[in-house]
Amino acid sequence: MARLLWVVAAILFSAAAVADGSLYRGVIDGRINVLIAVEGTASESEGTVVYDATGGDGLRLRGTTDAQGRFEWREVLESYAGGAPRTQHTGTFKGTLTADRSAGDGTWASADGKRTRPFTLTRVGQSRVIRADDVDASVTYPQFDGGHYAALNAHLAATARDWLAEHARSVREARDDVVADLDAEFFRGFTQSTRCGVESVSTELTSLLCAVHDYSGGAHGNTNFFAENFVLRADGSFRKAGLWDALKKSPEATKRLSDLILEQLRRKDASLVLSGAITDLSRELAADAIPVTLIPAGLAFQFAPYAVASYAEGSFRVVVPNRAIARLVRTDGPLAERATVK
Repeated sequence: MARLLWVVAAILFSAAAVADGSLYRGVIDGRINVLIAVEGTASESEGTVVYDATGGDGLRLRGTTDAQGRFEWREVLESYAGGAPRTQHTGTFKGTLTADRSAGDGTWASADGKRTRPFTLTRVGQSRVIRADDVDASVTYPQFDGGHYAALNAHLAATARDWLAEHARSVREARDDVVADLDAEFFRGFTQSTRCGVESVSTELTSLLCAVHDYSGGAHGNTNFFAENFVLRADGSFRKAGLWDALKKSPEATKRLSDLILEQLRRKDASLVLSGAITDLSRELAADAIPVTLIPAGLAFQFAPYAVASYAEGSFRVVVPNRAIARLVRTDGPLAERATVK
């Protein structure tokens, strides 16, 4: 999804990007690959875990990390049923990080503790956060470890500053409108932010899913998503990639994808799909207008609140697996190794 970048000549923001968390590549039992993002690696910790094999959503980490790097992170599945949140304990990561937090190892245990497996962690990046000084505006973005990512890191840092300028400008304008027309106290809750999470990372293909949240009055804020996929070359230079860089575009392909996505949304009880208000997504897919990340499991499509259901139902994530898209994959694209050639 395209993002409009505003260049503002005079902008006040925090000059230093503060480390906000760490991103690890984990391997359980030498064969199960996961991507773990952890924030607050001192005392209380929380984050997310995504298994390469499924690319699913809803798995979070909650636990502790002490000053010596010893951690215990509970893996929990968060879901909603009938509008009520549900949390299920699915496993526990327990071990020790190195002094510089660049690696770690330990044991993964099932929720009942009956199955245990060794696992290792290798840090592949850190998240940074920059904030405006005078209004509630912020951007969180990744910076990856290693010289191979130097150009991409520079691009992400510069883009984050542009986004922060845009957010701060928007919040200031909202503030000025309120001060002119209403009570300035009403402004205190106004905020706008972008938070980019890493969906996949390798020396060839790295994908981000970014959530933009804003609140400028009313019953609730608004959240939208956009995706950034980067194909990296051997020299560290990169190019952006979208859905149709990875797949062969045709009416048959968009219809096939639409059917696969809608099938999953029905299983997830997305109300606008169940009611028949949404019966086809071909037009949106043809325009590459649905945020999609290229992940090890396949293609991950993200739908914001209101897109396919009511606001109360939240956002929806649909992962179309590699086996379902194998015959659609371009042999000259970033997913070429996943193609099935007739």
